Amino acid sequence: MANTTTTNPFGSIERENDENEERRAGEEAFNSFNEIELNNATNNNTPPPFSATTTSLRDRMMMTTTTEEEESEGAERIFVGQSNISVNEYTVEQAIDYIGFGKFQMVFLAVTGLSWLCDAMEMMLLSFIGPAARCEWRLTTTQASSLTSFVFLGMGFGAPSFGMFADRKGRLFSLRCSTGLTLLAGVGSALAPTFSALCFARMVVGFGLGGVPVAYNLCAEFLPSKKRGVYLSSLEFFWSFGSMVSALLAWTILPKSSWRTLLGATVSPLILLGVLLVWMPDSPMYLASKGKMEEAERTLRFIAKMNRKPLPVGVLKVQEKDKGKREEWLDRRLSMDEESHATETAAGASSPRPPQREMTSLQGNMYTDDEYSLSFFSSMKGYVWNRTPVKIQRLLVPKFRKTTMSLWFLFFSVAFLYYGLVLLTTTLKLMDDDSGGARKNLDPSTVVCLAHNSPDLTNADYRDITLSAFSELPGMISAMVCIDTLGRKKSMILGFVVAAVCFIPIMQSAKRDVITAFLAIARSSSMAAFTVLFAYCSEVYPTQIRGTGVGVSNTFSRFAGMIVPLFAVDLVRNGAEEFVLFLFGFIAIVSAFVVSRLERETKGQHLDASTETEEESFASKESESAGVELSERTPQIAE
Repeated sequence: MANTTTTNPFGSIERENDENEERRAGEEAFNSFNEIELNNATNNNTPPPFSATTTSLRDRMMMTTTTEEEESEGAERIFVGQSNISVNEYTVEQAIDYIGFGKFQMVFLAVTGLSWLCDAMEMMLLSFIGPAARCEWRLTTTQASSLTSFVFLGMGFGAPSFGMFADRKGRLFSLRCSTGLTLLAGVGSALAPTFSALCFARMVVGFGLGGVPVAYNLCAEFLPSKKRGVYLSSLEFFWSFGSMVSALLAWTILPKSSWRTLLGATVSPLILLGVLLVWMPDSPMYLASKGKMEEAERTLRFIAKMNRKPLPVGVLKVQEKDKGKREEWLDRRLSMDEESHATETAAGASSPRPPQREMTSLQGNMYTDDEYSLSFFSSMKGYVWNRTPVKIQRLLVPKFRKTTMSLWFLFFSVAFLYYGLVLLTTTLKLMDDDSGGARKNLDPSTVVCLAHNSPDLTNADYRDITLSAFSELPGMISAMVCIDTLGRKKSMILGFVVAAVCFIPIMQSAKRDVITAFLAIARSSSMAAFTVLFAYCSEVYPTQIRGTGVGVSNTFSRFAGMIVPLFAVDLVRNGAEEFVLFLFGFIAIVSAFVVSRLERETKGQHLDASTETEEESFASKESESAGVELSERTPQIAE
């Protein structure tokens, strides 16, 4: 028998043969509530509780009676118009968890991963541009090393700048600006007429690349909480792939053509990235934190449509700090035409059940500026940063201070290891005899060059450099496996310890194959630690300061990259190779110890790790004891 549909005077829709029993129970509860309220309205000469406009969205809003029993269990009464009704609300992350991982996330991972590919290509180029610049302008080793330092100097300023910019103006806009600036400076680098012009252009490239970590935060805020660590780790495959592509391009181009051709070839992915970013939406978590609820909901609908999944029933939740906006949003949202919701439910099928499990809060409720006004910074209230939504000093509130300082050291140390190993691989190849692997100390003022001003590397040298880039793949795979099994902290400790152990045979052996193998393992392990560190950093900070937290932390990795050529190139070429290798191993061991002292393990935990009492105390007394975001205790989606 075919299903029949009737509409009651208040706009409710009853469906026969509905497979969802709980849906029918909600239907009956709604009808009973309507009758009771209508009788009360008639007796008291008050208007009916629901207009035709509001009830036309009843199936989406799941409005049910709020009984004393429900109130005792934490149900929330929301005043909409002249009626007290219970409207189900869900956060952005609950919506993303409900939609799940699908086509949208795969496309978005590919697009944001392209930014990591571009970053890796630029970093890998440093191994080739420095020696090529020596050939072009007859530079000393120190002058050539300064080129790498200029790139990292630009990154050091770009990372916090784009991080704060992303927290203020949006993740996507910040990433677009970063991509455009890097593209223009990359073209300028290929056309640089002098070494000074090249240094300036590469410094601007570095400033633009400072915005790449924004892509990591942007991607994290689109991913469901389940296996988020695995998905974020997969981004690093693009870094490894970028290193491989850069090494293969150098192997193909430099033996036959100029380094300028190589620079021109490496900017092409930036053009593709810029085009793709035009079509990408901004983070719904960022939009919701700024009170842009309609834009956030529109983005969620776009995600649901691409994934062919429905949104949870209810209304997107407004932050508690914006109570006025919250009521205004609910009124406006309830009055929307029902047709605006038909598209996402048309395909199908029965009404979706909302998520039943507790959600890992990636967003929560954001602090107001007053909640961050700590006594230590009270004298700075007139300072310009107090007029901005995000402040670096928020990273140093007492509950974040130890974590923040530890992260700054870890970003410095892991970058020192990783970039040092990248440069060390090329440096040792240039110092190697073609015949047998006995190293020789070259005069720093001399370098063997080809006719077109490219460094004279053999096919074996290019092969080993390329293989060292491929060696990062095992590190990526191990990071993906360990991050959600061992946890963030144990995964980082494992990476640092393995890297430290690898420096022992490197120092003791003179065989080329042995050195190449252990350099590759050390590089893979340090890359795995770097991967997990990025995930940990993005999870330990709340949404409102996530961009700043990751950006400022990443600044220390760029400063490490700025000074590492002095060790991995200059000192090694001047006979201090054993000292440099010992220093790398020592830094790896210290880093493992620092990781072991981190206070939080973010695997499987709510990002709000404080107790409810501490949250209330922080909100009411502006306590110095908090530094994590305030959120309701496991907001529920009504069935």
